Amino acid sequence: LQPLILFEGSTLEKLNFLKNLLADSEIGKHGISELEYIFTTAASIEMGMSKLELDITLARGLNYYTGAIFEVKDIN
Repeated sequence: LQPLILFEGSTLEKLNFLKNLLADSEIGKHGISELEYIFTTAASIEMGMSKLELDITLARGLNYYTGAIFEVKDIN
């Protein structure tokens, strides 16, 4: 897990890292595809000052989450 936890980079670099890491996992590849859809869709809409960032280390009580989690921060 250390390479995953220590990896830093842009969203695109993180997605490429995950693609390589999960290349043998059909479920992993499906998850990457869903993340790419989210970021592609977000990039196509006007978000003003909002920033969308992928954090591959974010986790919240893994025993009851079955999908993506989102964390919202007000930076003002």
